[in-house]
Amino acid sequence: MLAGIGKVETDHGRSTLPGVSSGENFAGAGGPMQFLQATFNAYAVDGPTIDGQGELGKPDGKKSRYDPSDAIFSAANYLHASGAPADTRKAIYAYNHSWDYVDLVLSWAERYAGGKFSLGGANNAGTSCTSFDNVGNWKPGSACPSGGAMVAGNITRRMACVRDQIKTQFGVPRGIGCYRKEGGIPGGGEHPLGRACDFMISSGAPDSGEVKLGYDIANWAKANAERLGIDYIIYRQHIWNPTRAAEGWRQMEDRGGLTANHFDHVHISVLGDQRAA
Repeated sequence: MLAGIGKVETDHGRSTLPGVSSGENFAGAGGPMQFLQATFNAYAVDGPTIDGQGELGKPDGKKSRYDPSDAIFSAANYLHASGAPADTRKAIYAYNHSWDYVDLVLSWAERYAGGKFSLGGANNAGTSCTSFDNVGNWKPGSACPSGGAMVAGNITRRMACVRDQIKTQFGVPRGIGCYRKEGGIPGGGEHPLGRACDFMISSGAPDSGEVKLGYDIANWAKANAERLGIDYIIYRQHIWNPTRAAEGWRQMEDRGGLTANHFDHVHISVLGDQRAA
């Protein structure tokens, strides 16, 4: 799980965005695990040093959110204080306040564990994350059907069709999150119905290439909306849907954060195929 967070936050410190090796990003976070300074101060752990052979040594007597060892051990401390392991999903949510973020972290955790990662019990029942390595059976150019049984990942055939084509065509290197038990918005939205996926383009504030990838995905889905069975698309705090196509991309209200306003991912919902009660 910590590896999943480290990957999503800064690609394990390899990201060149502001606030990774020094300074802070636009939100005031810093270091490989992206701590706000006040949060780090409250949960900081002086992690062990690592020698040239990768062996763990004694703590160095200093605590820095830019020190990978300190940051990782402090993240574990913060997650434990936030409810892990009894309610790990809740703990991850406390880290970034986004259920899309929770699903993406767990997707990476599963990948790192070779598919053997499980939260167990009730925690595991609330999410189903798309494999990064599974391109799927729907090829680019396919018309996406309605009806039929739910498919792997607790999503509709139509949603799987859209997901697979986008994955094949664009890669989506940051992952795809689809079904989750709670939608995170009033009324629940389409995620609990298996009719929505979030196509993640960045971890943190997107760079120019990641912004372009998001536009490419969103505009491709818009251009092929009829064939794909698109209900609506959200990207960068704007929404488009076929029934109001003449209005173009419409501005949405500010939901208060990078992920909530869809700056780090493209949200796509599809029509029909509501699951039986």
